[in-house]
Amino acid sequence: MIIAEKGFSKFTYRLCDLNRSSVGILTLPTYLAVPKNGWASGVVPHRLQDRIQIQWLERDYRVEYALLSNRALHGNDLRFLLMDGDKTLASTNVYVLKKTRWEVEVHDRRYDLVKRSGWLRMRFDLAQNEQTLGHIRDVTGFALWKRTFEIDLPAEIQGAVQVFIFFLSVNATFR
Repeated sequence: MIIAEKGFSKFTYRLCDLNRSSVGILTLPTYLAVPKNGWASGVVPHRLQDRIQIQWLERDYRVEYALLSNRALHGNDLRFLLMDGDKTLASTNVYVLKKTRWEVEVHDRRYDLVKRSGWLRMRFDLAQNEQTLGHIRDVTGFALWKRTFEIDLPAEIQGAVQVFIFFLSVNATFR
């Protein structure tokens, strides 16, 4: 199980094990995060582009994304990719009009990330063949400026990929 803590900055999540020892950091962009195939990728200078980064056990990963569609009224459908150098570890397509279930592909396995209703709380389940395998929950008490999340996913899923799935949940809830 991984514990993710967000302090006052909404752009950084500290990742801990059950003993609250730090094992990584999820950093969201403070500048522009530019899609690989977006019109701004050639316009915005590279030094002004920011990345979505995962540091897990002293190794760096990045989250890239690309546009699947360009809908002015409804928003864009996106493909998110977890990259380790040039190798893709996991991917998912996020369809704007499909807001409660996303298919996550990890190597050759497919999982469903399912948004559950939670009153002012983030709740997602990871399922395969309609069977729940794990969950991501907001376990914050009353202090909404400092949030704590519980990432309880199967051990067979690599830690960096679990953080990627957590990122998808955060992005779907708070973007």
